[in-house]
Amino acid sequence: MHLKTILYVCFPLLLLSCSGDKGKLRLSGKYSGLDQADFLVYSPDGAFVDIDTLHLNKGKFDKTLDVTEGQHTFTIIYPNFQTLSFLATDRKHIEITGDAQALTQVKVEGCDSLLPSRTRPPKQFLKVGKFLPKTPLTPLIKAHRQKKWVLIGLWANWKGSASSVTFPMRNNLEANPDSLAGILCSMDVEPEMRKMGEGQAEQPWESYCDYLGVQSPVMLQLGIWEIPYFLLIDRNGHLAAHGSDFQKNIEPKLPWKKH
Repeated sequence: MHLKTILYVCFPLLLLSCSGDKGKLRLSGKYSGLDQADFLVYSPDGAFVDIDTLHLNKGKFDKTLDVTEGQHTFTIIYPNFQTLSFLATDRKHIEITGDAQALTQVKVEGCDSLLPSRTRPPKQFLKVGKFLPKTPLTPLIKAHRQKKWVLIGLWANWKGSASSVTFPMRNNLEANPDSLAGILCSMDVEPEMRKMGEGQAEQPWESYCDYLGVQSPVMLQLGIWEIPYFLLIDRNGHLAAHGSDFQKNIEPKLPWKKH
């Protein structure tokens, strides 16, 4: 089953499925070629509620999860949205070693069995010149687009510094306040991590976060596979440009830029 299908079908059941006895599952790992990063981990069949974060420091992580007793499926989501899935029983110690440049070839010890993982992106639903599919961002976009273009930036602290998104957004929003509005959409799963990226000062954009990470309807309904990512909406509500590289994908389409 594809991860996208699992998220739609299984995730709503997680909140109701963790009523059994509790156990422990230890996850530790070492990834060469990687210093600081955050991986997401969740259980499609409800070994624990919601999603958690594996914090990597100097390429290593070590975390013990409170899980329901028995055998369950666990999925780790990398920052590039590839996944690692495996079956494991509580009271196990799962050790993962690999290279950040070859995430499909990691070594997993201690699990009951490995499962097929996601390596290909889902279908993307973005079409230049067309309206965006409806998402939780739709009301925010409609509130601005009658008078302004709307610049949307998607980011997450677990995928690196927010500055790669906030810097170009701030520059253009402050230079064109009468013709451009901004929405900064965080894919973080923890409020403190989101605050670290957005800062405490007043910002020239509206902020949105549902704390669902890559399970957010924003990403699933738009078919976005990578972060950071930008969307530029014109006054008619049509997608004017999109992509992960602001200078290459977005800047040439800004109406006030000289081409």
